[in-house]
Amino acid sequence: MDTSLYVGLSRQVALERSFDIVAHNIANAGTVAYRGDSTLFDQSMEKAGLSDPVSFVIDKANFLNVRQGNLDETGNPLDLAIMGEGWLSVDAPAGILHSRDGRMAISRDGVLVTRISGLPILDINQAPIAIDPEGGPIQIAKNGMISQKLGEFEQQVGQIGLVQFPEDQSLTRAADGLYAAVAPPQPALESALIQGSLEQSNVQPILEMVRMMDISRAFQQATEFIENGDELKREAISRLGRRS
Repeated sequence: MDTSLYVGLSRQVALERSFDIVAHNIANAGTVAYRGDSTLFDQSMEKAGLSDPVSFVIDKANFLNVRQGNLDETGNPLDLAIMGEGWLSVDAPAGILHSRDGRMAISRDGVLVTRISGLPILDINQAPIAIDPEGGPIQIAKNGMISQKLGEFEQQVGQIGLVQFPEDQSLTRAADGLYAAVAPPQPALESALIQGSLEQSNVQPILEMVRMMDISRAFQQATEFIENGDELKREAISRLGRRS
C-alpha cells in the first residue's frame, strides 16, 4: 500500500492549522493583554498493512504562551495591568470567566465592569463591585483594594479578586479576550495590580512572521513530496503498461 499521499496530506493539514494560528496571533499583536497560541504536533505510528510502520502527523493540541506582555502607562484610573500569573474574574452569562484585560468602566448602575463587554468584574468573594458614580475617582492598591472619596472621607468600597490556576494550559478561549477554566481558581497571592497601566499583547510580530514563512516553505515541501509520489506512480504504471 502506497502511503505517501496520506503522509504528505497529514503534514499539510497540520501546517495549515499552524498557519491559521500564526495569522490569528499576528492579527492580535495590538490587542490588550492578548496571549498568543502555538501548536503542538505528534506522530502516529501505524502499520498500514506493511512490515515497517508509517509515521503520520497528528494535531495534538494548542498551548498558550504565558509570557507576560509589556506594560504601557495610560494614566487612566480605570485601566489595570496585572503583574504575575493572576487573572481577573468576570460574571458572564455562561458563568464565571477570566481575563487579563484590565480596561474597566463604571456602569450606569454603579457596577465596575469590563470596558469591552460590560461584564461585572468580581471581588475576592466572587461578587460584583459597587462604585458610587457620584463619588470621587477610585484608587486601586496593588492587592486590588479599591478606595473612593465619598463625601469628606476616603472609604474602602471593595477589593478586586485576583485568581490563578494550577495549569494555565487548561484555560480555553471565549469571546472578547475571556477564558473559561475547568479547574477551580486559587487566590493569586504573588500577583499585583498596577493602576493606570495596561498589559500589551505578548505576541512578537517579527517572530510570528518568521514562523509564517517557515510554515509556507514546509507546506511547499509537503506539496512537492505528494507530487513526486504521484509522478513515481505514473512512471511505474507507464512502464508496466509498456511491458505488457
